[in-house]
Amino acid sequence: MQRKIKALATSQKGRKIFYPSWEKAASVLVAYLYKDKVTIEPCIARLKSMDKKVMQLVFVDNVKEDVPQESQSVFIKREKLNVWGIPDKELLQAASALKADMLIDLSSACCLPLIYAELLNPSLLKVGPKWGEGMTFYDFTIDVPRAEGAFVLLEQVIVYARRFGK
Repeated sequence: MQRKIKALATSQKGRKIFYPSWEKAASVLVAYLYKDKVTIEPCIARLKSMDKKVMQLVFVDNVKEDVPQESQSVFIKREKLNVWGIPDKELLQAASALKADMLIDLSSACCLPLIYAELLNPSLLKVGPKWGEGMTFYDFTIDVPRAEGAFVLLEQVIVYARRFGK
């Protein structure tokens, strides 16, 4: 799986990156782990309070988890991964249909199936945390200690995005 992601990330190197200012970014795709839903909900509320159209790309690890079917949301369930850990074609197509001005990964841990789907997503700018050396998957990476949490990461994204285009 890591080799496939590395190859996919390398193939993305030539894609045109657009850094929309926070004010001009009308839509945001939030990627996260379903187990973190309680900590992500305030982030989504914050984005909506700023008049952003919010879409969600979510990895569900627990097969017993009953997730709601929501428009503008794609839930990647563990049982829908192939033997190499890659989401099935329909999920990848649905995830790619969620085009946003900005994709923000607020995951609490590195999740390769989610990152694979993110790499295929056509969002204009992809922002996420630094997972480790040599693990660069995003157009813009922010190094925030894991203990700080998703809300702090989101606030840092907003601070930097307000400087884009100036």
